[in-house]
Amino acid sequence: MKKKELLEIQKKIPENKQDAAKMLVNELSFILATSNKLKKMIRKDGPTEKFEQGSQNFIRESPALKSYNQLMKSFDTFLKSLLSLVPKTDDIPPDPEDEFDEFNK
Repeated sequence: MKKKELLEIQKKIPENKQDAAKMLVNELSFILATSNKLKKMIRKDGPTEKFEQGSQNFIRESPALKSYNQLMKSFDTFLKSLLSLVPKTDDIPPDPEDEFDEFNK
Protein backbone atom coordinates (compact mmCIF):
# COMPACT_ATOMS: atom_id res chain seq x y z
CA MET A 1 0.00 0.00 0.00
CA LYS A 2 1.17 3.50 -0.78
CA LYS A 3 0.24 6.95 0.53
CA LYS A 4 -1.66 7.60 -2.71
CA GLU A 5 -3.95 4.65 -1.93
CA LEU A 6 -4.49 5.93 1.60
CA LEU A 7 -5.48 9.35 0.25
CA GLU A 8 -7.97 7.67 -2.09
CA ILE A 9 -9.56 5.99 0.90
CA GLN A 10 -9.59 9.30 2.79
CA LYS A 11 -11.53 10.97 -0.05
CA LYS A 12 -14.41 8.55 0.58
CA ILE A 13 -14.75 9.60 4.23
CA PRO A 14 -17.41 12.17 5.17
CA GLU A 15 -16.29 15.70 6.05
CA ASN A 16 -17.28 15.37 9.71
CA LYS A 17 -14.75 12.53 10.10
CA GLN A 18 -11.90 14.06 8.11
CA ASP A 19 -9.86 15.14 11.15
CA ALA A 20 -9.67 11.56 12.35
CA ALA A 21 -9.00 10.35 8.81
CA LYS A 22 -6.12 12.80 8.34
CA MET A 23 -4.54 11.69 11.61
CA LEU A 24 -4.84 8.03 10.62
CA VAL A 25 -3.44 8.66 7.12
CA ASN A 26 -0.48 10.52 8.64
CA GLU A 27 0.23 7.68 11.07
CA LEU A 28 -0.13 5.07 8.33
CA SER A 29 2.20 7.05 6.07
CA PHE A 30 4.80 7.21 8.84
CA ILE A 31 4.45 3.48 9.45
CA LEU A 32 4.92 2.77 5.73
CA ALA A 33 8.05 4.92 5.54
CA THR A 34 9.49 3.37 8.69
CA SER A 35 8.67 -0.16 7.58
CA ASN A 36 10.53 0.42 4.31
CA LYS A 37 13.64 1.44 6.26
CA LEU A 38 13.32 -1.60 8.52
CA LYS A 39 12.88 -3.92 5.51
CA LYS A 40 16.13 -2.60 4.04
CA MET A 41 17.91 -3.28 7.34
CA ILE A 42 16.47 -6.80 7.53
CA ARG A 43 17.46 -7.57 3.93
CA LYS A 44 20.97 -6.26 4.57
CA ASP A 45 21.63 -7.76 8.00
CA GLY A 46 19.25 -10.73 8.01
CA PRO A 47 16.36 -11.59 10.31
CA THR A 48 18.57 -12.87 13.14
CA GLU A 49 21.70 -11.77 14.96
CA LYS A 50 24.25 -13.28 17.27
CA PHE A 51 23.66 -12.10 20.83
CA GLU A 52 26.37 -12.14 23.46
CA GLN A 53 26.11 -10.88 27.01
CA GLY A 54 28.34 -12.30 29.68
CA SER A 55 28.10 -16.07 29.49
CA GLN A 56 25.01 -15.93 27.32
CA ASN A 57 25.63 -16.54 23.65
CA PHE A 58 22.81 -17.31 21.19
CA ILE A 59 21.08 -16.33 17.96
CA ARG A 60 18.02 -14.12 18.37
CA GLU A 61 15.51 -12.29 16.22
CA SER A 62 16.99 -9.00 15.06
CA PRO A 63 15.68 -5.82 16.70
CA ALA A 64 14.78 -4.54 13.21
CA LEU A 65 12.58 -7.59 12.59
CA LYS A 66 10.93 -7.23 16.00
CA SER A 67 10.22 -3.58 15.29
CA TYR A 68 8.91 -4.41 11.82
CA ASN A 69 6.54 -7.07 13.17
CA GLN A 70 5.18 -4.71 15.83
CA LEU A 71 4.83 -1.94 13.26
CA MET A 72 2.77 -4.20 11.00
CA LYS A 73 0.38 -4.91 13.87
CA SER A 74 -0.03 -1.17 14.36
CA PHE A 75 -0.49 -0.69 10.62
CA ASP A 76 -3.27 -3.25 10.59
CA THR A 77 -5.02 -1.56 13.52
CA PHE A 78 -4.76 1.93 12.02
CA LEU A 79 -5.89 0.72 8.59
CA LYS A 80 -8.95 -0.97 10.06
CA SER A 81 -9.74 2.25 11.92
CA LEU A 82 -9.42 4.26 8.71
CA LEU A 83 -11.57 1.85 6.74
CA SER A 84 -14.23 1.92 9.45
CA LEU A 85 -14.73 5.63 8.70
CA VAL A 86 -15.70 4.91 5.08
CA PRO A 87 -19.48 4.79 4.76
CA LYS A 88 -20.91 1.48 3.60
CA THR A 89 -22.48 1.56 0.16
CA ASP A 90 -24.76 -0.78 -1.70
CA ASP A 91 -22.30 -1.20 -4.58
CA ILE A 92 -19.80 -3.04 -2.38
CA PRO A 93 -20.68 -6.72 -1.99
CA PRO A 94 -21.16 -7.74 1.63
CA ASP A 95 -18.51 -9.75 3.39
CA PRO A 96 -19.54 -13.43 3.22
CA GLU A 97 -18.75 -13.84 6.94
CA ASP A 98 -21.09 -10.95 7.76
CA GLU A 99 -23.86 -12.65 5.79
CA PHE A 100 -23.19 -15.90 7.64
CA ASP A 101 -23.34 -14.15 11.00
CA GLU A 102 -26.57 -12.39 9.98
CA PHE A 103 -28.06 -15.70 8.86
CA ASN A 104 -27.29 -17.31 12.22
CA LYS A 105 -29.09 -14.61 14.24
